[in-house]
Amino acid sequence: MNKRRLKSFVRLLLEQQAADDSYFEENYAIIEDASKHVHQLHSYFNDEMPIYKETMKEKLKQKIKQLSKNKIKDVLGCGMYKCAYLLDNDHVLAIGNKSLASKEYEKLAKEQQAGTGGVLDVGVFDYGLVGEDLFYVEMSRIIPLEEWYAFTRNLKTSELGTEARIRHVSMLFVALRFIIFAESVEHDAAFILKNIFKIIREAAASRDRLQYHYKVVLEKATEILNPREIRAATKAILNNIARHGAFATGDVHAKNVGVDMKNPDRMIIFDID
Repeated sequence: MNKRRLKSFVRLLLEQQAADDSYFEENYAIIEDASKHVHQLHSYFNDEMPIYKETMKEKLKQKIKQLSKNKIKDVLGCGMYKCAYLLDNDHVLAIGNKSLASKEYEKLAKEQQAGTGGVLDVGVFDYGLVGEDLFYVEMSRIIPLEEWYAFTRNLKTSELGTEARIRHVSMLFVALRFIIFAESVEHDAAFILKNIFKIIREAAASRDRLQYHYKVVLEKATEILNPREIRAATKAILNNIARHGAFATGDVHAKNVGVDMKNPDRMIIFDID
């Protein structure tokens, strides 16, 4: 390689490095702002602990390459343990406090790499730990039911209104995961899927299995979701129980259940906590 080519190569490397640094600084500012409001994350971005903060910043830069290669387009939301961000490649990057969920995402990634992943699992492209405290996962974008129904149904003109309708969808999912998990102790997935509407009717008529407001949504289940959607929800919950255990069904609602962009009839639980 002659000197002119070498200089051009070095210049390109420096320009790329500058671009990477610029991406990271912009992305870090977004992450810092979002994480300060999350109970399990704010200590890593606390201005009162500058040395600890700078150390974590450097770890994020070294470990999560997406922060230097992609731009964060939007903050999709934050929970108690993590925040999720939409990247410019239309993938979702979640960064959170290390938990049991990090092991589940790792398991999904390994199964998908081996070709043994399930069609109802969220796609995992990358995952890892940041130091001993945080984990990250890059996954496929699933449209949350909250957004999906806002676009695909005329919720604003319904009797319930948009927010109330979404709240009813969330409550129905909570009720479904409760009764489906209870049924799974005695029956297999095929039996539950075949008899889900009978199971719903019996649960709605029961006096002691559910709180009153869950009875109400079960009685109106086919008004809140159509029969095809109820079957899709049942499959998603059964898959989550089978794949990740009972603990993973504890936080199932309209914000962490979504539809597959390529197959809207397929529901996927993408937030495994």
